Amino acid sequence: MTRQHFPAARRRAPARAACVLAAAIALAAPVASGAASGRVLAQGPAQEPAQEMETRAGTMARIERYLNSITTLRSRFLQISPAGDIARGTVLISRPGKMRIDYDPPVPVLIVTEGGWLMFYDKELEASSYTSLDDSLAGFLVRPRIQLGGDVKVRDLDRAKSVVRVTIVRRDAPESGALTLVFSENPLSLRQWTIIDGRGGETRVALENPLFNGKIDAKEFDFTPPEREDDHE
Repeated sequence: MTRQHFPAARRRAPARAACVLAAAIALAAPVASGAASGRVLAQGPAQEPAQEMETRAGTMARIERYLNSITTLRSRFLQISPAGDIARGTVLISRPGKMRIDYDPPVPVLIVTEGGWLMFYDKELEASSYTSLDDSLAGFLVRPRIQLGGDVKVRDLDRAKSVVRVTIVRRDAPESGALTLVFSENPLSLRQWTIIDGRGGETRVALENPLFNGKIDAKEFDFTPPEREDDHE
């Protein structure tokens, strides 16, 4: 998929699709205190003894190794919006660079990302719009090399009850929102992510029976919006 495959007439973003996109991928809430949810690992070097810093660094390195070991992901998902609305669908990921999110009816939205662009398409309105993966955390899970550093910053890192949570923000715009990845331990396995928007709204996406590193045909990421009559006017 390339951007020029889509007619200019479809490039206005429908409000409904924009809301779903922000909820789904802007691809558990961030931990506020150790008393509430267990030992917080990311309190800053001034407040952590050397052993805690080593534990934090080791945990981050383990998460990076695990995420970089994932070449593909196929999973059903359950999404809960800030308002409590529930949606289901299927997510496909093929690293580097490819993601596809199909929502079940009645949500008429398809999200596809490839080649540095993310496109979301409203089937009812027959309208599509685009955003650059570089402008958000949307493409974090499909990067060629995933790092908990560089242009992203770890805001929170927490381990409690065999669950690890890491929350990242854009280093150049930490106030714009955050992405929390939630893993089960022993073995480490991605189970859900939560999008926290710039106003604090949280949308949780829980994976259901995920299949990692299975075969996914590249054709499953292909999508060309159907022609509309007004495209020829």
